[in-house]
This record gives sequence, structure tokens and C-alpha cells, in this order.
Amino acid sequence: FTESETTAGTYTAQVTSTTAGSFTVAVTFDGEALSAGQANTSAVFIQPTTPGTVVSIPDSDFEVSADAGIPVGGTQTVTVRLRDADLVPVPNQAGLLLGTAGDATVSGFTESETTAGTYTAQVTSTTAGSFTVAVTYDGDALSAGGANTTAVFIQPTTPGTVVSIPDSDFEVSADADIPVGGTQTVTVRLRDADLVPVPAQANLLLATAGTATVSAFTESTTTPGTYTAAVTSTTAGSFTIAVAYDGDALSAGQANTTAVFIQPTAPGTVVSIPDSDFAVTTTSGVPADNNSSQSVTVVLRDSGLVPVPGMAARLSGSAGAATMSVFTETATPGTYTARVTSSTPGSFQVAVTFDGTALSSGIGNMVAVFVQVTTPGTVVSIPDSDFEVATTQGVPADGTSAQTVTVRLRDSARVPVGGAAARLSGSAGGATVSAFTETATAGTYVAQVTSSAAGSFVVQVTVDGTALSVGLGNAVAVFEQVPPPAPTVSITDSQFVVSTRTNIAADGAATQVVTVTLRDSGLNPVPGMASRLTGSAQGARVSPFVETSTPGVYRAEVTSSVAGTFTVEVRYLTDGLAAPAGGNAQAVFVEVQQPPSTTPPASQSATPSQSATPSQSQSVSVPPLSGTPSESPTSPGAVTPTPHSTDEVDVEPEDQAELPKGTQPKTGVSDLRVLGAGIVILGGFGIALTLLAARGRRRQTAL
Repeated sequence: FTESETTAGTYTAQVTSTTAGSFTVAVTFDGEALSAGQANTSAVFIQPTTPGTVVSIPDSDFEVSADAGIPVGGTQTVTVRLRDADLVPVPNQAGLLLGTAGDATVSGFTESETTAGTYTAQVTSTTAGSFTVAVTYDGDALSAGGANTTAVFIQPTTPGTVVSIPDSDFEVSADADIPVGGTQTVTVRLRDADLVPVPAQANLLLATAGTATVSAFTESTTTPGTYTAAVTSTTAGSFTIAVAYDGDALSAGQANTTAVFIQPTAPGTVVSIPDSDFAVTTTSGVPADNNSSQSVTVVLRDSGLVPVPGMAARLSGSAGAATMSVFTETATPGTYTARVTSSTPGSFQVAVTFDGTALSSGIGNMVAVFVQVTTPGTVVSIPDSDFEVATTQGVPADGTSAQTVTVRLRDSARVPVGGAAARLSGSAGGATVSAFTETATAGTYVAQVTSSAAGSFVVQVTVDGTALSVGLGNAVAVFEQVPPPAPTVSITDSQFVVSTRTNIAADGAATQVVTVTLRDSGLNPVPGMASRLTGSAQGARVSPFVETSTPGVYRAEVTSSVAGTFTVEVRYLTDGLAAPAGGNAQAVFVEVQQPPSTTPPASQSATPSQSATPSQSQSVSVPPLSGTPSESPTSPGAVTPTPHSTDEVDVEPEDQAELPKGTQPKTGVSDLRVLGAGIVILGGFGIALTLLAARGRRRQTAL
């Protein structure tokens, strides 16, 4: 023995055995035997076994299937579960199980193929009845615990032939306004245990209804198993209906079992509560001034929906803390009205009774609403306020340019409400809405919408958190993509030059050409700037600039009606451009030379209207073949261009096609004269050339 370390005076010792059996233990203290009192004195040892091999009767059980509608010839099932003392299933014991069931037959047991230790047997019977099943294992009876032990078999029947009382029912029509002498209807539905209707049973049905009369039942000609009877009464009242089938009472379940008959009355004299109703007006903005009112309208009708007049005194109403007047009948019989007033704002539930019975509001309003009495222009009415967004075109999405939101706040009388800017807020999705400020017009507020992204943004505005309507105005702020910044023209890196053509006549049509090259500070061409260029030359005319096919290069034409040298100035916006070192900035024009007077034949004399046409004679001096400057013999004092000018212009191919056969354009001819008839006389050669004046061209041709 060893003493317990925690409980003084308590000692323990271990009993062991190498054999199974029951061993009586005796203990002595100092040679004297101690008593166990009523405690156990036997140490029991058993032969060890493999789990799941020895059946424990107390830990095993069985049960019988509880199907209540198995017909004779069918099968019920007995299920047995064998376990050892540790509740481990014990398999392979089917041969030691035996079941009995009185006059019924129990088959041999077979073990489940999927659940070890579980066995089943079949119970069959040739007669209907309930049979108690008993099961033994190796002669020892097993318990079913609380499970079913009875196998029930019923006599098979044809469907729809045997009435099942629990599966059958009845109901009475619930018409509440059937007058004495009228008819209520009892409907019975007979079914078998499988809920199949059972026909041809009318003669076994019987109904009673107190002092009312119930006719015999007849079966429906369209719905087999459904039967009806008529209830009538000579007195008004409510009569409870009872129905029996072959003496067994049927249940109505939750259906109506009462037939009601009423005393017939003249139309429009008896109020039917379910057919009468009331409604309260929904006028908005009614002030709580104890004088302004909402109206309550009551319509009283009988069960035939005929209005019932003359009942004002029997109506009463209430509306909580609000005050409700007495009812008065209107000019419409059966229609009554009362007024509800209040000295405090709020919503008040209205109730109306007729002879103490509450009327329904049907689908109408039953709440009287009153608002705080306010000074005009102080309380914002959401339905009467609105906003709109400006529709300015081309507003750039640069984060600074803005569309304007305008808000108009009004009270319910549409009086502008001022001083409410701080109560307004706006949003616009990805755009930004500034704080609102009040304008000089009371009740009108504005805010600015800006955006750094192009697009359309729906603007929303709230006052005290409640959204305002845009009404018929615009609610979308539109911003356009900001165009990329234009290239910056470097004035110092840009330049212009004037053509140095010689012998350009001062006739207002012949031209010198100004060529401008615009560059940025990186010497890159800057295109698309023609409209920003202007040219001037005092005494001459400079045409607008146009961009050439070479980006960044622009041209303009200089013309003059006065001979001379003209200094050309070119500006980009307001900044003047310079010609490059050694480049020309002057346009030179020479005097237009007039031919000597020649009198044409009378038939060719020009009329006054012809005097300004291109067919008039002109004279152009050309250098002699020797290449030295000279005066034209036909036009003394004329300036003669130097031979082989760098600005000479050749005759175009289509013009060559009109030369006389065998002639070609020449250069270095000593004399050239253009006559009014379009004949060119070349001094020294005498070759005639048709001038293409009819085409309207004015050409400076060096020949």
C-alpha cells in the first residue's frame, strides 16, 4: 500500500491476475481484518477478446419498419444492430439471430454488405393485422429500445373505394349577407388514405345545422368525390354545420363551418362595414395654424354597394393630437365629410367609426399632414426648387475653365428662399463642383464645375442632403479635350526672303514672292501658322500668306502699280522677322512700257469697251543677241533686262503648241513688240507669234 499524496489516511494497492476469474480481496491492519462495509470486495478479470467479436446483449438492439399502409402480401423489415460492450459492431452473427412475429412470418437474417454488425429480415403476412416482432441472439432476447416492434399489414383495396375520415373534409360558404330565405352551401370532399376521391357515397353523408335546414347531399357531376347540400333558414342568425360520413364526424379543418342569414332590408338602409370606407386628403403644405384643414371623406354603402344616406350622427372620428370636426352629409347621398385641424405640425393617423365599428380606408390615405407655419421665403420646398447647368460650348477640360450650375430655391408658394448657400452641395462624378454662393438675385445660387478630363458629367445638387430636380433644364456639364499647346515660334530662328526677279512690271498683277520659314528654338519647322503671319511694303501690296507643301514654309505675293523698290516687312503676330544675312528684303517693280502709236485698220479699231481688254498692245524690251544692255529701238528710254536673267520664265508646253509651225521660243531677241491684235513682232527675225491673251494669263516671259 501507498498513502495518497493529497488525501491523508487514504491508501491504495493494485490487484493483478494472470487468469480470468473473480477474486475476493481481504485487507488487515496490524494483523486485524478490515471490513468493506457494503462496498465491493471482488476483483474480476476476464479473458481478453478482440474488439467486435463478443456480442453485448444490453448494447445491441432492433427495430421494425413503421409503414402503416403495407397491404397483405407486402413486406415489413426488421433491422438488428449487434455491438460489443464497447459499442463496436459485431459482424458475422446472422446465424445466431432469430425473429418471430406471431402469425406473421419472419425470414432469416442477412448481414448488410455495407454496414458491419447490421442485419435485416423480412416480415410477411397472409392476413391483415398488427404483429409484434421479437428477436433473440443465441437465445437471449434483444431490446428494441424505444423503436417500433410492430409490423402492420392492411387489407388491399381498390383506390377511391374506401373513405378515410382523416383525409376527408367539408366547408360552408362564407357569404355574410345572405338574407333569410336564401341559401348557403355545404361542400364535402371524400378521399381514401391515398387522397384519391371516393365517389358514389352521397347516401352515407348527413349534415345538421341547428334550427336551420340542410338538404340531402348530391355528388358533383364534374368532380367525383365532391358533394354539396343546401342550407336554408326561416330566421336570421348564425348556424353551425356538422357533417358525418356513415356516422363518423368529418372535420372542416380551417374552413368555415357557419351558415349566416340576415334579415332582408330595403336597399340603402343598412350600412355594410366591409363595403364602406373613408379617405383623407393629401394636400401638401397645409399649415398647422389650427384653422387650415385636411378633409376626411366617408362613403357609407349597404352590401349591395348602394349608398346609405342620413347616417352623419352615427359617424365619429379621431386624429390623435389633431382635432376632428363632426361629420356632415354632402349633396351626394351616403357621402360625409369632416375637417381635421392642428396647431402642431406632424402626421396624424385618422380613424373613423360607424356605430363604434371601425371603417377601413381601403386603398386611400388615412394620414392628415400639417407643416410648420413659416414666414414666406424661409422654408425650402424641394418640389418647387430646381437647378440647371450651363450648356456653354467648347469649355476646355483644363481644371480651371468652368460650366456654371444655377440653383433656384423656393418655398411651397414659390417665393425665393435666400441665405441658404451653406445648405447646398453639388457633385458631378469625375468633375469638381465648387461651393455655392448666392447671387444678387435672392434665392438664386451659383457654383462652378471644372474638370481635368474631357467628357460629360451629370451634376447632382442637394439641399440639406435632399436631391433637387433639374426640371426641364440641363443637368450635364460638358468639357472638351484641351488641344495640345501650339509650337512656339522662335523669332530669331525664323526668317523671310523676297524674290529677286527682274523686270517685274508695276502693273498691279505681276508679282514678287515673299518666302517665310518659321522654326522653333530647336530649328524645327513650325507648320499651321499662316494666319499669324502678316506682310507689308509701303507703296506695294502683300497678299495673305499660305503654307506651301513644305511644312513651316509660307509664301505671299507682292504686287505694285507703281514702279520702284519697296522694302518688305514680315511679322509673326506682333514680332518682326528678319531676312537672313545677305538675303533680299526688297521687291523691285519696273515701269510698264507703252508701245508706239499704231493706227489699226478701221475694221479692227477697238471700241471703248475693248480698250481695257488684254488684246491691247503692250511692248516689252528684251536684250540684244550680243548680251549687252540696250534700249529698245521701238520704245526709247525703256529699261532693258540683262540677258539670261536668273528669273526668266519659259513658255509652257501648252503655249508652245500654239506657235506657228516651224517656230520655237527664243532668248536673246533684240526687239519684241506685242500688238493689240495679238501679233508679236520680233525685230530682226520677223516671226509672228499668237499671244495667249484670250486665256486671261499675264505672263512675264523673257525670250
